[in-house]
Amino acid sequence: MFKKVKKALKFMKPKKQKPQSDQDFELKRKTTVIQYDEMLKTKFNEESTIDTSKNKEYEEYEVQLEDSLIGIALKFDMSVELLKRMNNLSSEFICKGMVLKVFKLNQEDSEEEDQDDEEEEVEQIQQDIWKQQIQQYNNIPMYYCMDDQNVKGQITVREDMILFDTNNIQQQAGKRIINNACISINDINEAIVHILPNANDQKDYLIQILLSGIGRVEFEKKFRKKLEKFKKQKKSIATIFFRYQERYESGKLIPEEVKKEMCKTITDFINHSVQNLKEQDNIINLTKLPYIDLIDESNRYQQLIQKQELDNVIGKRMGRLWASISYVPKYKANSQCLNESLYKQLIELIPAIYRLSNWNIKFTIDNDGSSYQQLLLSLQYQNPFFFTIKDKDGNVFGAYVSSELKNSKPGFHGTGETFLFQQDQLQMIPYYWKETNNDFVYCDSDGFSIGCGPSFGIFVDSKLYFGYNNPCTTFENPRFTQNEKFFIQHFEVWVIEQL
Repeated sequence: MFKKVKKALKFMKPKKQKPQSDQDFELKRKTTVIQYDEMLKTKFNEESTIDTSKNKEYEEYEVQLEDSLIGIALKFDMSVELLKRMNNLSSEFICKGMVLKVFKLNQEDSEEEDQDDEEEEVEQIQQDIWKQQIQQYNNIPMYYCMDDQNVKGQITVREDMILFDTNNIQQQAGKRIINNACISINDINEAIVHILPNANDQKDYLIQILLSGIGRVEFEKKFRKKLEKFKKQKKSIATIFFRYQERYESGKLIPEEVKKEMCKTITDFINHSVQNLKEQDNIINLTKLPYIDLIDESNRYQQLIQKQELDNVIGKRMGRLWASISYVPKYKANSQCLNESLYKQLIELIPAIYRLSNWNIKFTIDNDGSSYQQLLLSLQYQNPFFFTIKDKDGNVFGAYVSSELKNSKPGFHGTGETFLFQQDQLQMIPYYWKETNNDFVYCDSDGFSIGCGPSFGIFVDSKLYFGYNNPCTTFENPRFTQNEKFFIQHFEVWVIEQL
């Protein structure tokens, strides 16, 4: 009995305090149990005139603290009224220690009854758990992983579908428009958790969803027979990835065990829902995906999908890239600050999810001049990005910034993924957030800075000609230059390459 119940409870996470919705659920459940007891009591009272005591053996039973008269009657296959008559009880009141005369059950009946009770209890517990989990998996902070960028949003997991909602939809001419996503459980074959190494001795937790359908009517109509065959074989034609966020809204790192447990329970819930929907018919398909990664016969499928103006489809299976941790994007730029070796070292320092993207120079004072407004305009809606500086003394340093560079007066903005770095001989040395303050990025008309306390870590003046560098408590970095004030020789801003 214990093993079955424990198995049923494997998806439930302990909570310090039940939310109001769970309390309402428990109250409703208790009310249902009381109504059921009353129904049984009425039924037994109606049967009280029937004498079932003939040819029965008797034994004594000692009442336990949790016992009730109706419970004892059920346990020993008796009516309540018969139990009262056999023990000369004038009421249904019993207390611990009382000895009652009951029917003697043979071993076979007892085992069969216990087995039925166990199965019913396990089934009821599982139903209760899944009902609670439907309420639990709402608005989970995730990134929708794409080949060249990651869209921040929230997913809601239900028994029949998965919904992804972007936090803020910003549209710009020439920039890909990211739509919200919806995945019908009926189009899912399986959900898998992937764990990748990350900076700060942390790990990235990704949920891969393997799809048998992509919600494209023309596509699925043309390949209907083949898709039906694939579905029976549990063969997937496409896949998508979601990455669990690394930090809370405050910027503090989320504990590894929290991310690991949450991703595992979500995938278990999805796979359980997939199994439950297998036998159901007439399911409304609501799948809508702005980005997928095709797996099988991608050339044939991709041609048709491109005719439907579906952006962001790549021919390779992204899963192959996830499996290759050493994968580094190609060095394409003609940089004055980074050679290929330093570039690859820097890419290895950024969050793992962005290492699979190709990076290129978006702005440089050598080509675009020293216009601060042009710099801000070129970085509008661009995040993450990193900038590199080579000063007049030959020092190379910079920062990786996870948020958009925009006017933040009168305060700081950004997240704890931001970090500083410097070239030390032939190595790139990072300085990550120390969680002492949240002074990540400050930007106004005079310039922008990364890190603070008591002085700015790196400050770049709006003239893009000079700046200041100091140790700061945000990253506990040393000074990268000989003097506090430095003069810029080369300044480059790198962003993820757009298709």
